[in-house]
Amino acid sequence: MAHRIKVGNSVIIRNNAWLNVLPEAEGKCNLTIEDYCCINAQCTISARNHIHLERSVMVSACALIMDHNHAYEDIEVSIREQSTTRGGTIRIEEGCWIGHGAAIICGQGDLVLGRNSVVAANALVTRSFPPYSVVVGNPARLAKQFDTAKGLWVGGTSRVLMERDPIAQHRAI
Repeated sequence: MAHRIKVGNSVIIRNNAWLNVLPEAEGKCNLTIEDYCCINAQCTISARNHIHLERSVMVSACALIMDHNHAYEDIEVSIREQSTTRGGTIRIEEGCWIGHGAAIICGQGDLVLGRNSVVAANALVTRSFPPYSVVVGNPARLAKQFDTAKGLWVGGTSRVLMERDPIAQHRAI
């Protein structure tokens, strides 16, 4: 299976991290980890289709990244005996930081986490988010995002959002 994993230069993979390509995986390369990435201890990255970590992605300890899931639809068969779902693909763009215990799971289609985004600890990401996002919660939601045109963070309890949203102003009091 190692021939289906491509690891770039200066990549750090800490103790007990598990890089997995499923036996039923198709294609020449199912897991790509580009230069300067860091995969911390006890992370699991499991690919059936394709997972791509672009340059300088940091994955904190105990995170999970899977481009498939476990099938459970047949109630006559134990889940253990069922295969995995068809799944999708995951691309984590350059400079992202995945927090401790976060899970990024793609059940179908393409999941893209935009450049320089942060996934908070223990967040469950099952859909795409744009660049410069801070993603929190289960299920994951956009907490705030950097507006490159304005040069400001917007969302959450930022002043920019509160100036436009009277409900946010009320909550902040």
